Amino acid sequence: MPAWALLTLPDEERQYAGNQGYDDDLRSVYRYDNGVPNSKAIQEGDLALLRDKSQLLGVARIERIESYAGTKTRLRCRNCGLTKLKERKTMSPKYRCECGEETDNPIIAEEPCMLYDAWFGASFVQLGGEFEPADLKAVAPKYNGQHAMQRVDLSLLLPQLDASDATAVSVVLMGAPATSTSRPPATKAPRHSKYRAAARPKTISAITLIVLKRDPALLERALTGHADTQDALAAHLRASGREPSSPEVGVLYDISWPAAGGMALGEVKSLTDTNEVAQLRSGIGQLLDYATQLEQGGDTVTALYLIVERRPTDLARWKGACDRAGITLTWAPDFAAI
Repeated sequence: MPAWALLTLPDEERQYAGNQGYDDDLRSVYRYDNGVPNSKAIQEGDLALLRDKSQLLGVARIERIESYAGTKTRLRCRNCGLTKLKERKTMSPKYRCECGEETDNPIIAEEPCMLYDAWFGASFVQLGGEFEPADLKAVAPKYNGQHAMQRVDLSLLLPQLDASDATAVSVVLMGAPATSTSRPPATKAPRHSKYRAAARPKTISAITLIVLKRDPALLERALTGHADTQDALAAHLRASGREPSSPEVGVLYDISWPAAGGMALGEVKSLTDTNEVAQLRSGIGQLLDYATQLEQGGDTVTALYLIVERRPTDLARWKGACDRAGITLTWAPDFAAI
């Protein structure tokens, strides 16, 4: 399956102010135009790896590409006419072009172009591993540091990922079922919704086993272990009168439920003898990051839970680490303290 690393940045982090950004919803769609190198090479069914300058943000399968005529706002240099303007935060004039021209008033042009929306349906899975430009260069056969869309070699990329991200990519490669490919409504979507049972991919593709060099039984156990634990927790919550929720947009945590003064946030991890340390470390970091993002978006997170499928081997170590971070560690099947 062709795979692409797709750069997504807020406007303030773009190298050139002359190229205005796109209105991306990371979980749903990636937008670009025909002026972007490789724009015509990306096809429906390809794998999309969303990244910023330092990490992988998510992975999805491109389920549909829509194209339509439109315009793109460009800021052009008054001297050379190019869009190589860099915005300066503390110096005046505000813009400086590579040709040496400085100005506060570049040419603002609405230029015709073809616009593309690459829709992910429900296939998006959030990632969080570090991914620097040097990492991209190592896995992109035709690497170009100026290109936002670059083809990557999965056989080179996947062995570099940590266990959590590698498993997430595997789920998408295996074709986890999607629920919808329709265009999202124009109105703002709710941030949380009724709990959805965890996806269980039906088959493990040959490429997944080859590039990850995993035993099929072990990989299947890891995937089903996460799903079984998460769904068992949802049933446990309902049995005590608490209705669990799943994320709808934005921060793609595993599960949440009502708690005193706000919401409790849960991160679920499967465990094996070989990945226990990496999974528990990852879970602690993810919980702290997700809680920060949710509160920045207006939610009130009052409790954090790291939920694993069995008792950790070194319980004292990981309970101590969780206590230090303000996280409650618990495990199936009893989910004590929840």
